[in-house]
Amino acid sequence: MSSVVVVGSGVVGLCTAWNLARAGAEVTVVSGLDPEREIGWGSGAWVNASSKVRLGYPDHYTLLNQRGMTALHHLAEKLTDERWLHITGAVEIVSGDDQRRTLAEDVRRLVEFDYPAELLDDADAARVMPGVRLADDEAAAVFPAEGWVDIALLLTTLTAAIAEAGGRFVRRTVTGFVDDAGTVTGVGLDDGSVLSADRYVIAAGAWTGQLAALAGIDIPVLPADHPKVPGLAVAVTSPANESFPILVTPEVVARPSGPNRMLLAGDSHGIALTIDSPRSDLIRAAEVLLARATARVPALAASAILDVRLSLRAIPSDGITIAGFPAGRDDVYVLTTHSGFSLAAVLGDLAAREILTGQEQQALHEYRPTRFSANASA
Repeated sequence: MSSVVVVGSGVVGLCTAWNLARAGAEVTVVSGLDPEREIGWGSGAWVNASSKVRLGYPDHYTLLNQRGMTALHHLAEKLTDERWLHITGAVEIVSGDDQRRTLAEDVRRLVEFDYPAELLDDADAARVMPGVRLADDEAAAVFPAEGWVDIALLLTTLTAAIAEAGGRFVRRTVTGFVDDAGTVTGVGLDDGSVLSADRYVIAAGAWTGQLAALAGIDIPVLPADHPKVPGLAVAVTSPANESFPILVTPEVVARPSGPNRMLLAGDSHGIALTIDSPRSDLIRAAEVLLARATARVPALAASAILDVRLSLRAIPSDGITIAGFPAGRDDVYVLTTHSGFSLAAVLGDLAAREILTGQEQQALHEYRPTRFSANASA
């Protein structure tokens, strides 16, 4: 039986650990935080592939995200509780002639990928988004297959499934790695103990680069103080029901987050936030996002802010998932992505196959950490 230590208990780490455990590996998940606290609700958890087209990513990455969405449905079927997955659809709104043309082209490309996407006329927009204001110079498109994840419920469900498959959890902070002639032979913890295994996985979100460096591995991810890394999530009261679609606008992203609750996310609040920002700054930024959401959804005018959370987003330096063994190594497997909830199910499955069988999965060919060293030497 192979033994694997997985460092990180976010959604990518847990999906990988679950696939390893159910394949018969002896799995230990180590993290200084409980899974729910590692992310909690502080992420949009938007399940989609459409944004990859909008942001100009390569076609192969759009297709991987599409595959990830299918894998997420399969994961829901296999786990004992599938209430964490909410397929509500998503609606994107843009303004101005240039953006309207771009949206139409994005929809055309997505349809070529057999991805459900459709431009909305005024009547359709009113039907899909009751109570949402659409200006004369704006256009909207709907992506019916998209949705969102109840993060806490998914992480709790995965944790139980890993334990049921024989995996164990160690709630300690990783302080380093034991190295023997360039090969990792153990994970050092803050209580002085060492966890040893045949293979090691680093899938710790925004901390992946920092932890990989302790193992002598360079994984280029944006640092915590980069302005793109902190992400604000705001929970507000809401009259919208849970089937209301995700609303994607240049100012704010809004989605349901349980009964009488909505989650707002976005970077357009104009306040420079860091992980050390005082709560007063978070509240000020939250008030801006709520005002912008209310301009779109007037029914939110009576909404109150319930809570705010600033999370650190895992963003590889080129924006694209990193998955695989570093050059010349087979001891430490690295996984990090900004599209965690869209990709966790497929990445966890493919990574487990590679770790346990040694057989490369073609679907991950474009995402190797070795691409950075190849670019540097080119």
